[in-house]
Amino acid sequence: MKERNSVLSEIADRAEAIYAERFQARYEAEHPGKFVAIDINSRGAWVDERAEGAIQNARSDAPYGVFHLIRVGQPTALRTQQTRRETLTNYW
Repeated sequence: MKERNSVLSEIADRAEAIYAERFQARYEAEHPGKFVAIDINSRGAWVDERAEGAIQNARSDAPYGVFHLIRVGQPTALRTQQTRRETLTNYW
């Protein structure tokens, strides 16, 4: 599991660097709150109102891409929340 987490961290780090270098300044002015899928291979970006839309558009244009999702102007793309019922359901 440690190797997988390392690979995922590397993908995220590379995508965040691409975003900061190529897109952040413009996208924060033009697309606040929208989602951006960054392909670390092509260094391309796809913007959409929805996370699913950004990923779908990116996969359509770059079917073999390796993507990381960013929400413009936010520290994380998505929030996770788990209720006690979900915890118990997943446990059993």
